[in-house]
Amino acid sequence: MLEEIMKNIYRIRIPLPKSPLKILNCYVIKGGDRDLVIDTGFNHPECREALIKGLSELDIDMDRTDILLTHLHADHTGLAPAIAVPGTRTYISRIEMPWLYAPSRFELWALDNERMIRAGFSRKDVENSNRCAASRSMASDPNFKAYLPIDDGDEFRYGGYTLKAVVTPGHTPAHMCFWMEEQKTMVSVFTEVTLAGASTYFFNIALTPQKSGSEATERRQAISLLILCACLLMGLTSVLGRTARHRTTTRTFSVRCSSPLSFTRAHTAMRPP
Repeated sequence: MLEEIMKNIYRIRIPLPKSPLKILNCYVIKGGDRDLVIDTGFNHPECREALIKGLSELDIDMDRTDILLTHLHADHTGLAPAIAVPGTRTYISRIEMPWLYAPSRFELWALDNERMIRAGFSRKDVENSNRCAASRSMASDPNFKAYLPIDDGDEFRYGGYTLKAVVTPGHTPAHMCFWMEEQKTMVSVFTEVTLAGASTYFFNIALTPQKSGSEATERRQAISLLILCACLLMGLTSVLGRTARHRTTTRTFSVRCSSPLSFTRAHTAMRPP
């Protein structure tokens, strides 16, 4: 399904097989000399079919299109190498680049395994879990290394918009949001969660322990927490305010303010039982 959510900004819904997340929202910004694809879906045929179909409907030429990856998880990065061509620039946080290619990816995965074992899981359980984990079995091609680094504060201009990178660590070591100052809009990642018959889109930000290290890092972690809490509150309010038997048209909620704490477009669509 293709949807224009803002002028020149489109959403492609990518199905996520074998995942409770159900859907990844891929965003495409069109216009100007180059277009931009934000996140891609798992490295899986079903995801690839949906992505290619959406890009084709938008008449996207990858020779003049760049890819912006919000964070390292496979449901967001998996297809980047598959759709990139020599003319494509593929961006991700400098900190998270080593997770995407060999040999550093496999070294980091091994460290994750050891951390789980130290936490009390048996080695057999960890190995069995990894064999079934979409985050590893559907990850991007580790031989692709043509990534370009993003640092906090970097700016990207596409389709008449300026997107400023804001590092919000927690969900991953250097998860990125993108602040659009003129529109007072935070571009981030949405994940579909189904509650009591309602599909609610939350910003895909969670918290994991991070060493604070600096006041700036603590401030970014606070931003992550505020965004998460606000989106959870909106989702809970929408579920409690309606019943699963009540079918309504899609509604769009926007919360705007004068700082990067602003975010927009939490979508809630009621479905029939």
